[in-house]
Amino acid sequence: MTNKKLLFLVAIVNIIMMFMLINKQNKIIKELHDIQELQEQKNIALDQNKELMLELHKLKQLSKIEDYATKKLQMQSIKLNEVQKIPEQSLNNTQG
Repeated sequence: MTNKKLLFLVAIVNIIMMFMLINKQNKIIKELHDIQELQEQKNIALDQNKELMLELHKLKQLSKIEDYATKKLQMQSIKLNEVQKIPEQSLNNTQG
């Protein structure tokens, strides 16, 4: 092989290696971007989980209050149609 052919071959190999390196770097950048998106989705899911756990805790507290009211205080739940309106005159007489 002559020096020109050898130099041409080395140049071609270097060009191919540069393209391969650029391709590898592009893949790494894409994977890092995907990782970042997945981390954002994870953070959103964790926030939703916290909100749901808080809501669950609140509902458990409400059921404890209801149990205490019905069992310890002997209270009974009533339906909305069982509620009776007290006339304003009766309220004024009891306050005065």
